[in-house]
This record gives sequence, structure tokens and C-alpha cells, in this order.
Amino acid sequence: MIQELVNLYFVGHLGNAAKLAAVGLGNAIQNMIGISIIVGMNGALNSLVSQAGGAGNLDLCIGYLHRGKIVMTICFIPISLLILNSKQILLLIGQDPQVAAYAHTYNIYYLPAVYLYGLVDAERRFLNCLKRNFVTLMVQSIGTLFHVFA
Repeated sequence: MIQELVNLYFVGHLGNAAKLAAVGLGNAIQNMIGISIIVGMNGALNSLVSQAGGAGNLDLCIGYLHRGKIVMTICFIPISLLILNSKQILLLIGQDPQVAAYAHTYNIYYLPAVYLYGLVDAERRFLNCLKRNFVTLMVQSIGTLFHVFA
């Protein structure tokens, strides 16, 4: 993701190897434990919503979206527990204590973004399956403009 590269770029200019290693390690943990599982679960929405939308049953499409969000929220609990205990896990496998502490702090602050990414991904897939691609294009474009001028 672009945000991960930006984080690495700015932390790389701090001149602290432990912080740079922590951001890289934190991104790997978030991708392996959080984002990959959430995006994989949201992938079920593609087939379910497409089939229900093709049959003209929009109520079922909305039901699938809401159920998907509930399931993702329930599955986010063990994901967050793993990420909240990332320092202990990293120390257990022999990681440097300073890097483990920095990675843990980075993951704590990034945890709400992982959850919100899952919700946004579900909405995006839902709209794409119903052939409402213009909505996602406009939201992404407006968000990009806000980031450029912020």
C-alpha cells in the first residue's frame, strides 16, 4: 500500500535503524494478520452480491453487506488481540526489544485504520458488484485531493 511506503520513507530519514525496522515489521504484521484476513473474507461479497444483484434482489444484496460487516467485526476481535500482543510475540521469537516496542506502538496506532479499511473494502466491493463504480471513483478522487492539499 502507498501509505506503508510513505511511512517507510519518512521514518528512513530519521536516521534510527530500530524505528525503520519497526515500521517494516509492523507493516508485515498488519498485512499478514489483519488486512489479508479481512480482504479475504470480504472476497466472499463479490460472488454473493453479484449473484443476488443479477437476480434483481437488492434486499438480499444489502443483507449480505451487513452480514459481511458483522462477520468482519467479530473476526477483528482475535486479529486485534494478536496485534495488541505483538510485542510479546516478537520478543518470544527473538526480536530486538527496542524494535519490538516500536513495532508494537506502531501497530497500536494503526489498528483502527485496519478495521476501517475492512469496512471501506466491503462497501467498495458491494458497489462494484452492483456496477456503481463511479461512486467509488469519485470517493477515491476526492480523498486523494484532500491528501494533496492537506
